[in-house]
Amino acid sequence: MLLLGRLSDNIGGPEHLNYFNIDSLCHLLQRCGFSIIETLTPGRLDVNIVRNKIKENETDLLANPFMKYILTEAKDEAIDSFQRFLSKNRLSSHMWVVAQKN
Repeated sequence: MLLLGRLSDNIGGPEHLNYFNIDSLCHLLQRCGFSIIETLTPGRLDVNIVRNKIKENETDLLANPFMKYILTEAKDEAIDSFQRFLSKNRLSSHMWVVAQKN
């Protein structure tokens, strides 16, 4: 997760690993002889993960006032819209790649 970086609980597992982004994973698969059929970032938890870190005082977003506002003060509709934006633009940390071996 770009915003949390090393503070992310998912960087080292065991639940989820975030060592790749959608482009790097597709590049790796193509180098290994796969054709990419579809990519999705359907994640629904990105905003909640960061909000929980803020509530736990594990991160300070003062350097990014826009993100701080979205994550701490915006209404639920704006938060949902922001999460949809992340998913639509392939920026969610949750990703699926469907590939086929050539």
